[in-house]
Amino acid sequence: MKVRLVYALPEVQHELEIELEDGSLVADAIAVAEGDPLFSRLPLRDSGWGIWGEVVDAQRALSADDRLEFYRPLRMDPMTARRQRATNRQKPPNQTQTPDQAPDQE
Repeated sequence: MKVRLVYALPEVQHELEIELEDGSLVADAIAVAEGDPLFSRLPLRDSGWGIWGEVVDAQRALSADDRLEFYRPLRMDPMTARRQRATNRQKPPNQTQTPDQAPDQE
């Protein structure tokens, strides 16, 4: 059976189609990917995995035409990132006065 492996980085998405025996597990697909020159450089065992967006473990059986996705670890908690973006949007831009913009003095 054919299975597509996908690992996405911000700037590029790596894809690899592999042939596995029926009844193969996610762990089997990872082992095959680790032998590929491109995928062997990626932290496949340190990431989470999913099939079509559903998180799975390494003992999950694969089906023909599955898309096995390798998930990168988060750099920051999504809620913390959202709060930081909201805080940055609320700050007024740093305005500097030029001499011709100085307030009138009496």
